[in-house]
Amino acid sequence: DSLAQRFTEINNERDNIYNYQELTRIIDKIDDEATYSYRVIVIDNQAYKNLDDGEVPTDAEVAKGLEDAKTKANSLSVQASDELTFVKALKENTDAIDDITTGGYIDGVKASDFTSESATADDKALGDWLTAPERQHGDVIVIASSNNRTVKVYYFDDCMPAWMYTLAQQEITAKVNSWSTLELNVQNTVPYVSYNVVDTLSYYAQ
Repeated sequence: DSLAQRFTEINNERDNIYNYQELTRIIDKIDDEATYSYRVIVIDNQAYKNLDDGEVPTDAEVAKGLEDAKTKANSLSVQASDELTFVKALKENTDAIDDITTGGYIDGVKASDFTSESATADDKALGDWLTAPERQHGDVIVIASSNNRTVKVYYFDDCMPAWMYTLAQQEITAKVNSWSTLELNVQNTVPYVSYNVVDTLSYYAQ
């Protein structure tokens, strides 16, 4: 009996070692780098608008256009008391279809994106703000581009590990795919909204 008991203990120990190694292997593959999501409103410097080919605005025109853009951006940043008012302000101050459709939403941006060799000065300025330990949902900042062509209003949404972001995206994709392929059952009295109708109306409503 003692031999059989010891044999069982050895097998259990072997399984525990294998399970530990497998768990370690899985943990090593987990991407826990911080990813960020935010919204942005882009205000253009009007000095660069409607220029003829080869025409360049004067320094005075650029300075005035930049000051006007900053004034507008600061006004919008004050109005954006929550996410809904931020999106409303965006739709009222841009004609970019993509921005209107997404509400200026950007997600899945990794912290390393702001420190890579390809990161610009503008990227690093945004990264310094986004990655600050005190950053909270609803925080807003105005940042002028280094080339003076735009002023951007940023609204901080969330921060999560990359693995959590990936799982969330997979879940969202699965639900959208399920919804988009759902067929209306005439015997089903549950209210139903067609994915294709929403998709089409979202485009033509712009």
